[in-house]
Amino acid sequence: MEPLGKDMDAIRKGYLKSKYLKYLTKGEEPIQEFTVGFHKAVATNKRIIFVRRFPKAFIPIAYKNIANIEHHVYIPWDLIFKSLALLAASIYGYLKSEDSKGVITSVFSFFEENVPELSGIISAILPETVFNLLAIVLPLAAFLYFTRSVLSLLGRLKISVKGAPSVRIGTPLNNDVRDLMKTVETFMELKEGEVMPSTEEVEELEGRHTYLVKEYKPDKSFALFLKTVNSLCKGLYISRTNPEQIEKEHIADVDFQLLCESISIYWLTDSLSTGKCISPEPDQLFALISDFIEKNKKTVILLDGLEYLISHANFEQVLRFVQGMKDKVELKDCRLIIPINPQALSEKEMALLEREMGRVL
Repeated sequence: MEPLGKDMDAIRKGYLKSKYLKYLTKGEEPIQEFTVGFHKAVATNKRIIFVRRFPKAFIPIAYKNIANIEHHVYIPWDLIFKSLALLAASIYGYLKSEDSKGVITSVFSFFEENVPELSGIISAILPETVFNLLAIVLPLAAFLYFTRSVLSLLGRLKISVKGAPSVRIGTPLNNDVRDLMKTVETFMELKEGEVMPSTEEVEELEGRHTYLVKEYKPDKSFALFLKTVNSLCKGLYISRTNPEQIEKEHIADVDFQLLCESISIYWLTDSLSTGKCISPEPDQLFALISDFIEKNKKTVILLDGLEYLISHANFEQVLRFVQGMKDKVELKDCRLIIPINPQALSEKEMALLEREMGRVL
């Protein structure tokens, strides 16, 4: 029986292909969709495509032409000064209405005397009408400039393109933007002829085994976790991220939503919380995982935050915890996944950890 994850992945890619079919070239396959500001972005196997409905925009950028991708926040001083100047003019006009009307009348007189061609048009316009119009336009313009300056503070995604102007899109640095940047950087690092690595190529996780996954963010580990829960395993996810935030991040993830009832999520934190949380104490963590293994016949556990445990205890204590967990896992139909950032540990610590874990991915 095919794992549900493969079916859902095929459905998702089919949906993306039908949605963006008119933008795709021959042999181009969509991989993932992102929301970036007012744009929709789709990463394909060849390029990144930005689409906006209104005003219409279509921006395709081939990965090989991308020199750099970054998100930055800047202070738009020009917009701030413009909004303040217009606001000051509006306030002055309101407080000194007679003086303002006098200035408008003087301007009209100047043009009537020096530009006779405009005298007919100017004589038909009343200074009072111009004053009333400016009383509306100036505050509105000040508000628009101020709004643009505030939106600019949210930040911009900047893509530097080789031999072409940079692409800039206003957007806060949210999870979609982070995932998009990571996807683009992954494709930028691929050599000619290489393809994007896929979790579908990773072997199925076997029971009674522990897995150490080397990665900066636990994306691969999370995909393997969901894939294994699909095989009718009960899942325990211990994360450094608040469970409420995890659910928000994966609200559009079909796999995750279908499997929520089979997954228990605990927040690894030393902060007080009313939700499901576990203190970064190896003994308490061992008790929680052991209880979960004993109560369920077939299980998979994702422990994200080993670096956090080490920072609260020490490496030797955490290593003993891992050794105890390995022994526990090997007695039951259980799979333990531990993602780790290799740069967070010394070479000696990494070697000791790899030796204790059953398999390293």
